[in-house]
Parts: sequence; C-alpha cells; structure tokens
Amino acid sequence: MPTSKLILVVDDTEATRYAVARTLIAHGYDVIEAASGTDALKQARERRPALITLDIHLPDMLGFEVCKILKKDPLTSHIPVLQVSASFVTSKDRIHGLEGGADSYLTHPFEPAVLIATIKALLRSRQLTEKLKDSEERLETALRAAEDANLAKSRFLSNMSHEMRTPLGIIYGFADLASEGKATREEMAQYLLKIKRNAENLTKLVGQILDLSKIEAGKIDLEKSPVALKDVISDILQSFELPGVERNLHFSFALSDDFPEAVMTDGHRVRQVILNLVSNSVKFTENGRVHIRGSLHNGHVVIDVSDTGIGLSPEQTGRLFQDFSQADSSTTRRYGGTGLGLSLSRRLARALGGDLTVLQSIEGKGSTFRLSFPAAKVDLKDSFIRDDAKILPDQKVLAGLRVLLVDDSKDNQFLFTTFLKKAGASVETADDGREAVESACKSLFDLILMDVQMPNMDGYEAARTLREKGLILPIIALTANARLEDSKLASESGFDGYITKPVDYKTLVGSLIPYKAARA
Repeated sequence: MPTSKLILVVDDTEATRYAVARTLIAHGYDVIEAASGTDALKQARERRPALITLDIHLPDMLGFEVCKILKKDPLTSHIPVLQVSASFVTSKDRIHGLEGGADSYLTHPFEPAVLIATIKALLRSRQLTEKLKDSEERLETALRAAEDANLAKSRFLSNMSHEMRTPLGIIYGFADLASEGKATREEMAQYLLKIKRNAENLTKLVGQILDLSKIEAGKIDLEKSPVALKDVISDILQSFELPGVERNLHFSFALSDDFPEAVMTDGHRVRQVILNLVSNSVKFTENGRVHIRGSLHNGHVVIDVSDTGIGLSPEQTGRLFQDFSQADSSTTRRYGGTGLGLSLSRRLARALGGDLTVLQSIEGKGSTFRLSFPAAKVDLKDSFIRDDAKILPDQKVLAGLRVLLVDDSKDNQFLFTTFLKKAGASVETADDGREAVESACKSLFDLILMDVQMPNMDGYEAARTLREKGLILPIIALTANARLEDSKLASESGFDGYITKPVDYKTLVGSLIPYKAARA
C-alpha cells in the first residue's frame, strides 16, 4: 500500500524540485525527489508513494514514457500521476499526457494553491477508489464464502437425507415384519432391537442438528452437576459391546491414580462428546482395539480415545473439524455420516471451557483424539447423582403418584401411559389444554405432564390459566420443542420442568422420581 503522505517529485531542474517540495512540506506532506525517469521508476517501485508529480522533460526519457511504464507495472499502476511541464503546454500535449495514463496535468507557471488543491483532489479520488476496491474484494470474499457454505450445506442435506432415510427405512421394514404376527419370539426380539437401535441413531442425528443450531445462535445451555466419569466411560464402552464383537474389536480403558471419582460438569455434554469419539473409532476400525485413557492435568480432566483404525493424512486432519465435512468424499460413501459429529463435539468441548484435538493420527495405523475440560472434584458421599440406568423395569418407583397426561397424540398418550403405569403411577389423559384445565380443576392430581403444542388451547396458555386459578402442583412440559427459548417460555408460563421428546422409559420415569419423593 502507498504511504498516504509521501509524494515523489520528479523534475530534472533542481530549483523547480526545491520549490515544489517546499510547498508540499509546508502543507504536511513528506517528499522524496528524483531527477531522471530511471530514478523515478526505481523510487516508485521501492517507496510506493501516495502520488507522483512528474515533469515531462527529463534527461533520459520523456515523462510521457515514464507514466506509461508506471501504469503498466502492477506495483505502481494504482499511484496517481500529476504531470507538470513548462514546455509541453498545448492542448495536444495535455491530451497526450492524459491518454498516456496521467491522472491530471498542470503547466508552469502555476500557483502553489492550485498545486495543493489538485493533489488533494487526486488523493481523495485515490482514497475513494481504494475503498471501492476494498469493498469489492470483501464482497467477492463473502460471495466465495457463501458459495462454499452453500455447496457444503447442499452436500450436508444430501448426506442428511440418506442418513435419515436409512434408519427410517429399517424402522419401517422391521415394524412391518413384526406386525405380520408370524415371527418367533427370538425373531421378534431381533426386530425390536433393530428398531430401537435405529430410532436411537435418528434421535442422535436430530439432536446434533439442534445442538449445532443452538451453538451457532450462542444459546447452548450447560447444566452442571456431579458426574461420575468412570461410570460414564464404562457405560459407553458397554453400549458398543455388540458392534465390537461383530467387528472383532477389543475395548479397554485405564484411569490414572489421581483421576477424580466425580467432577462438577455437564455430564450430558461430556457423555455426548466421548460417545461420538468412541462411535467414530468403532466406525473406522475394522478390527483391533479401542482404548480410553483418563488422567488429570493442571486441574483439567484429560480423556484420550485411541483406535487402530484407518487413520488420517495431515490434509484430512486439517479439515476434520469443519461443519458438514468428513475426511474426504470416499469416507462419506463408504462409512456414511453427516460430517457434524466432530465439529459439534469440538464446539461442545470449548463450551465446557476445554477443547477437542487430534493428538496423533497415522494413515493405516489409527488415531488418538484428546478431550480436555476443567472440572472441580466433588465427593460422591456429599452428592446425589441420578442414574437412570439403575431403574429396573419392574420397579414401582412411581407407586401412588397420580398423573394427568395431556397430549393431542393418541399414540403418545398410549406410550407414556404405558411407561407411567409400568412404574406404578395412576394416569388420566386429556387431549388438549382446555381439557387439561377442566380435569385439573375437577380431580386431584400430584403432577401434570403436558405437551405444549396442541389445538384449541396450547400448553403454555393452559399452564398460565392453571397458575392464575391458584393450582400449585408441579406441571412438567413433555414436548418435542427442544430449543432453549422454548424451555424459557415454558418456565415463564408456569411449568416446573421440561422433558424433551423423544424420551425413553428410564429417562421419563427417572425425571419424575424427585417429584414422587417431594410428594412423600
């Protein structure tokens, strides 16, 4: 970029150079001088002044030629040239100079004020041109970025369609087989297992999209509570035992002696990141092992997930954490996936105050990913950690709890009523918010489970109406609306809790146990 106050004065007459330089310096400009065309070209390239005053009559070449050379050189073509002359003063000379690239033309004698005014005008014009060029470059960069983003999102939507249709097709197919009534008990168990596994994959996929949306909006919510990390790791590895056997994989984990029994962090997010890392290791490892090592370093929990899989090249590693990206297109074709998992996991790790990095990866030999996050130790003896996994199917943990279930979907009513009754609760149902208000005012309930998006009267209005009527029993939202603002709106409307669909038996029942305990 040219120096904004530096002007190159080119003239073979020393007295003229002195006079012009003195005028410029008096008006705050810095000046360098040249007495020949060759020297002018050299200084213009090296110093790149903001403007050049160029005499026509020079000892080695005419100023017309100097100007043409300056305008053809990419290093100097942007510098305004003010041609001045005491001998080339005709209209033809002016035209020759301006057509040769000069930005303005003055003939001697001229007043100092005219020189300064002309220079200021040329510099203003140059400044506007540079701003316009800068704006055009920024616009071009933004357009390229938008095009790249659109291309990436188009690939993502294509992958997403495949990733969603695959589990949906499996669910539909095995549900169809199960409904025929011809399957044996063992076959039925396999059908249901595959339906459940693919429903979980679909739920995970939708959750990733929602989480990415929350993070991009700066609305990711963290809920810190005591977390037994050893149990989290053990549960995750246990969940991969069956696919591990199918792939001839061996799972193991080791914890350092100072690894904390429990820490205060967002257990759901930590589990989500570790689960994604182990899932990737299983996906990209045909046989061998997946190993987790946990340690404590400078107040940070460090968890390394290593595998003996396909590994990554340096180029693949460089784009691994980009949204909607995978190692390369062949990875997508062979292994599937949306390219969101690692990007989302890194963002979650950073939201926790830590990071997710590739510690090491060698093509054909495997990879090691490192999750680290700050976590204060807590004593399990002084903490309550809810473990939904410990809820046994036949336990009547909600015995005696009277629940009003409000949902406009009959299928949801049937499913959640079955869950609640299995846990010992008694259940009545309502189809919308208006029925819920009538039922709650007529009968005695210990708790209301209510959807928020319903016809006639939605859950928000129903909750506000019940609170206005003085109802003090707990009202829990049970909804597919999973955004943070939905949770806040529910709280403002009078809800005491928020459970996001889809929800399984253990999560639903485990969420209601504290209300049963409070009732007792």
